[in-house]
Amino acid sequence: MSICLLQRTEIDTGRWDALMAASPNGLIYAKTAYLDLMAGVWEAMVIDDYRAVMPLPIRSKLGIRYVYQPSFIQQLGLIGTHSAAELDACLAKARERFSYGRLNLNHLNELPGATPRRNYILDLDRPYEEIAAGFRYTLRRKTKEDRTSDLLYKASTSYAVTLEHYRDWLGHRFSEVQDLAYNNLLRFAEENPDNVLQREVWRMDEMLTSVMLLNDEKRYYAIAMVASEEGKRHEANRFLLTQLIREFAGRPMLLDFEGSDLPGVAMFYEDYGAIDQPYYEFGWNDLPVPLRWLKK
Repeated sequence: MSICLLQRTEIDTGRWDALMAASPNGLIYAKTAYLDLMAGVWEAMVIDDYRAVMPLPIRSKLGIRYVYQPSFIQQLGLIGTHSAAELDACLAKARERFSYGRLNLNHLNELPGATPRRNYILDLDRPYEEIAAGFRYTLRRKTKEDRTSDLLYKASTSYAVTLEHYRDWLGHRFSEVQDLAYNNLLRFAEENPDNVLQREVWRMDEMLTSVMLLNDEKRYYAIAMVASEEGKRHEANRFLLTQLIREFAGRPMLLDFEGSDLPGVAMFYEDYGAIDQPYYEFGWNDLPVPLRWLKK
């Protein structure tokens, strides 16, 4: 086994992105176009000539470079064909180079001592009727009532509107997300139209809810979903997801709900028959003692 630590300029973008496309844990978060915008500065561990790779987003403060988890990137970790020992070796090498780090490892990087985080996924590669049969009874009953609903489901490219609402309506829950992250996500949408889509629910002339989704060869990722107070009264999020599943049923894709550890949100996703595919939070702090306590 050979592990090389490469700067971004040394990485073969074509081979890297080909590995992302071919690997079951090669998610859109680790594709170079997304990482370049959302992480900015990053390096990577590369095993045996791109058999497996581990991106490392880097920041610097007080002259100290450290590894961090960027906003709108749920999981990274070691991607490709690898063993548990190779995951340990990459993390040890990262720890040698950086005295502080926090990373979300991917769903195939189960690691003793790491904290599992919930992430719900739904297999869409079935007829809609088969997927709907797995809905909880109360959801199945409500979807029947949708036949007489005055809600309208439609496609849109108003990504800036959704992100503005997301920041306004949910900013108190995600206060660590900086304006730059929203701007970069919008830029990614504008520069990569084949990897982003949006669906909305309207009632008369009012938008009640919208979801902005990333997509790659494997998944649709619900990166930002918001609903107004009026939308909540009309259960527009439920209507939105039901119609989204109906639209994309039968495709060899997963719907990735992007969470959640919140019990109420987790139960909402479970209503659709979604299953938890956890990823793993891992961190280390080897800073000198005065700085170590400041960083806790």
